[in-house]
Amino acid sequence: MRHQLRLATLAVLAGLAASGVAACQSGDTTTSLPPGPTQATPTGSAPAAPAKPGRSTCDATDLRFAMIDEGSEKFQQSGKITIRNDGTKPCTLTGYLGIRFMRGDRRLPIDQLQQGAPPAPVTLRPGDTASTRLVWNRYEGTGTSCKPLPTDLALTLPGQKKPTTTVPWLAGIAASVCGTTVTNDPIIAGS
Repeated sequence: MRHQLRLATLAVLAGLAASGVAACQSGDTTTSLPPGPTQATPTGSAPAAPAKPGRSTCDATDLRFAMIDEGSEKFQQSGKITIRNDGTKPCTLTGYLGIRFMRGDRRLPIDQLQQGAPPAPVTLRPGDTASTRLVWNRYEGTGTSCKPLPTDLALTLPGQKKPTTTVPWLAGIAASVCGTTVTNDPIIAGS
């Protein structure tokens, strides 16, 4: 029995080592994203855990959203969506914002890749702010920007199916989104 357990353990360790070697040899160095679990999500959907009893889920009419440019490093750009409770009662958000990249009334083929720590409930008292961070490639491999540039983000609150509000996207070169994926972290307290 001990011998079988050792063999099973060795097989698992060998598999893990082999996958680590394969990952290191892939040679893909185009994007260096922050570590964390990731989950591909169709653009615009916003999975979330339901609010616990006694916690009121935030309503978009009580929230103010803003997109903030956080700057760039090499080919990557980052930004933050802030969410402020302008209502009169505390409310809770848990999960990820659903994000649709728009150019006028046309939806662009850009998806979000959810990453980061598992979502935790964020309770916003009136005046409190929460945020979510976005990271994307703003240049192609040759250093040129990508068109068409988004003009707005249609945002969906966690647990909702349809966008509830829009915010203006960034201007200038920061607005360039190359590839079809933008990563975003779960909503966290603070800005």
